[in-house]
Parts: sequence; structure tokens; C-alpha cells
Amino acid sequence: MDKAELIEGKVDWRGKTAQKDKHGGSRASLLILGAFTFENMATMALAVNLVTYFTEVMHFNIADAANQLTNYMGTSYILTILMAFLADTYIGRFKTVLVATCIEALGLGLLALQAHYRHLKPPLCNIYDPNSK
Repeated sequence: MDKAELIEGKVDWRGKTAQKDKHGGSRASLLILGAFTFENMATMALAVNLVTYFTEVMHFNIADAANQLTNYMGTSYILTILMAFLADTYIGRFKTVLVATCIEALGLGLLALQAHYRHLKPPLCNIYDPNSK
């Protein structure tokens, strides 16, 4: 019986030494690339909808809506670097993904609550009234 080739210095999720024929490879890479692709598509769809939300519901002008969107996207990309640092030095990849997922779910949940409840929205404005803000 052939002995599987072990990957030196790498362990599987059980803490045993990883085997070259069972761990990693193209299947794992395709899963990661697929998840990354769908996450980026969701981020871009959210970005397009946020501009509409900022202009129609929150009554921002187009320039302010675009500025808020770039602030949001810049913050999300900077937080990725921070989370990568935390993952590599302190808490590990799995716990970092759990923390980041919880933070993202909390943020999207708060956005959904703000969009749902009328008293969390700004008052309707009359675009024909010059004193309206």
C-alpha cells in the first residue's frame, strides 16, 4: 500500500499532518475563488443600490452620495488589511472570518432596520420648496 506524501509543516483541521493528495489543490482553490467572485459581485450590487438609497431615501445629492459610497468601500478594504493582520498574528483565519462575517451581518442588519422603520428615515422633503433641506 502506498504511503501518502505528507506536507511538511502543514496540518489539517484535526491537527494531523496534511496529506498532499487529500488537502488543498484545485478544488479548494476553485471554492475560494468562487466565494471571492460572488462576494465581489454582492459588494458591487450593494454599491449601486447604496447610491440610489442615498439619493432617493436619504436625500443626498449625487456628489455626496458618491462620496459616502467611496468612504464605505474604502473602509471595507482597509478593514480587510486590518483583519488579515489580526488573522496572521493573533486569532487565526477561521476566527477572523467569523468575526468579519458577524460585523458585516450586523452592519447590513442595521442598514435594513434603518430602511424599514419610518422613524429612522429622514422626513420627506418638498423639492419645490427652496427652504426644504
